[in-house]
Amino acid sequence: MRLSLMLKISLLAALSAVLMQLSLPLFPAHSYLRYDPSEVPALVASFALGPTAGMAVVLLKNLVHGLTHFQPTELVGLPINTLAGCALVGVAGSVYRARKNKSIAVVSLLLGVLAMTLVMIPCNLVLLPLFQRVFFPASTPSQPDQVLTLLLTVVTPFNLLKGTITSVLTFLVYKRVSPTLKSVPRWDVGLSAVKEP
Repeated sequence: MRLSLMLKISLLAALSAVLMQLSLPLFPAHSYLRYDPSEVPALVASFALGPTAGMAVVLLKNLVHGLTHFQPTELVGLPINTLAGCALVGVAGSVYRARKNKSIAVVSLLLGVLAMTLVMIPCNLVLLPLFQRVFFPASTPSQPDQVLTLLLTVVTPFNLLKGTITSVLTFLVYKRVSPTLKSVPRWDVGLSAVKEP
């Protein structure tokens, strides 16, 4: 990888880790479901540098967050966040890379949000009961129909709203920062023949 590409991914991951602290609940009745804009730099990276770079930003920012703000619940939360983020930026970046224009950017973001939401349905069906058993063992176990109802009426709408907000923010900032991200400094001789998109 070129040195400049590595630096860009690292800086965007650091920004994502900072933005991860700016969280707020979207549904007051379910305050544990919190939104943060940390996937915006990852989406920007995915569009400007390629989907692999975007997913690398997601992985690195969750690694930084886990090392600096670790809580036992993160053992479940961070893998879920990583899977959701990689689905969003991986799909969006792959579609956008095929043809780069505004209409394709909108389609790619919509497909990314849809992919993230769909991936989270089976993931949450398995992990929500596991989360309850591990961290709230004294509570009454939720029945499968209760988990499914919560998933369809709360978690899935939250994921759709979260992805939509992130996509809108990305759409607004991407063109302002993409020229800088796509530029290659003269001092970057690279360690291989790999070229940035």
